[in-house]
Amino acid sequence: MAKIKKIEEIIEEGSEDIVEDQAKQTFEVGDKSYEIVFSAKRIELYEATSKRPIMATFSVNGGSLSLSELRTLTAYGLKLEGGAFVNPRTGMAMAQALIETSGYMAVYEAVIDALQRDCGFLFMGDE
Repeated sequence: MAKIKKIEEIIEEGSEDIVEDQAKQTFEVGDKSYEIVFSAKRIELYEATSKRPIMATFSVNGGSLSLSELRTLTAYGLKLEGGAFVNPRTGMAMAQALIETSGYMAVYEAVIDALQRDCGFLFMGDE
């Protein structure tokens, strides 16, 4: 069983592991820039909507996402660059357009990169 660390230990250990080159990918809609960003709260909102834990979503299909899962997850991660999150209802249409114009794989990679960058705790294993 993994030992639970104190927050001070985590900060101290992780300080040299911070990756500076994990820049957020942005895209333009009209004259506004958007990015894909996640937080624990946004993941919880996604899970409430999908009625499935996010890690179960990944494990069901060996790490891939269905088109609807990708669209929904993208919608919950869309954020005006430097501003507020997009309403998920609006985000669904924006995510669909993004998938259609950029391709499934490009959006999938942007979502996975954002999850790893912003919610790395989801991917931590027992060391």
